[in-house]
Amino acid sequence: MTFAVVLEYDPTDPKIAEFRPAHRAYLGGLKDEGKLVLSGPFGENAGGLVVYEAPSLEATQELVANDPFTLQGVTKKHTIRQWTIVVNTTKT
Repeated sequence: MTFAVVLEYDPTDPKIAEFRPAHRAYLGGLKDEGKLVLSGPFGENAGGLVVYEAPSLEATQELVANDPFTLQGVTKKHTIRQWTIVVNTTKT
């Protein structure tokens, strides 16, 4: 199952820069495990989108909970939605 997660955080929070390397390393590991479809920040840097491949909502919640941005309080709010990819033009 595919889940889209919208992360929200304060773009002025200095913890973003501090914990971004750990956040990206975590996501890179998930990519290597086949659990990450895509990710990236929004243009205004007030959050981002992470798309996971996971067997359930609960498994996705666990992936979000273990993200350094969540663990360190960077993410102030997140929304998880099951998502069906209809057209995929991403290059792998």
